[in-house]
Amino acid sequence: MHNLLNGNAIISLRDTTKVYSSGATSVHALQRINLEVGRGEWVAVTGPSGGGKSTLLQILGCLDRPTSGTYRLNQRDVSRLSNDDLALMRLKHIGFVFQSFHLLPRLPVIDNVELPLIYANMGKAKRRELAIQALTRVRLENRLDHNPLQLSGGERQRVAIARALVNDPELLLADEPTGNLDSNTGAEILSLFQELHRAGKTILLVTHDASIAASTQRIIRLKDGGIVEDTFLEREKVLA
Repeated sequence: MHNLLNGNAIISLRDTTKVYSSGATSVHALQRINLEVGRGEWVAVTGPSGGGKSTLLQILGCLDRPTSGTYRLNQRDVSRLSNDDLALMRLKHIGFVFQSFHLLPRLPVIDNVELPLIYANMGKAKRRELAIQALTRVRLENRLDHNPLQLSGGERQRVAIARALVNDPELLLADEPTGNLDSNTGAEILSLFQELHRAGKTILLVTHDASIAASTQRIIRLKDGGIVEDTFLEREKVLA
């Protein structure tokens, strides 16, 4: 495990396990994971299907709790928080980007991006201001009133990224964000993540694509619920 001696970890897992039980059958999805991720890191999580990537992302995103061990986010142990407190942590600290976008097709782009701010009970004028800023950041300020069905796949993913950014989270979690895109569009989305990383965002990205993983600062490989590789890449290559 990489130890961040300056206490700058935004993510800290200690002996974290996740066991799913169904009757007499138990599946150990994560087995004694020890992991730290520092602020501003850009990390790829790779590995075969069934290796634990999705389970890890769910725990890091406060969508699930570990069976044992601890998960500290921003120095706070979130392992045993109530559902309401977990929802608050997600709202304040985490932005999600999914492979299938998860946009509401009947709502205009601007309304899709505003959704996290509605959940935060923010006033309409401020919501609109922040949503426009987020869409401008992903270069979609000319698509505010379109609905997602009028957009290309790459544009839909940009909307999803704007929605993830609108509450200015410290941590971005992305699950195969280029998985439904052609190679050229995927490269554009990867370039956008590079921009966000250079701007200081902490990004953890799950991918099966070796070329995308190689573009990050660090590659963590999971297999059978455990970390089998944790490789730090040359910083010069990452920032090139």
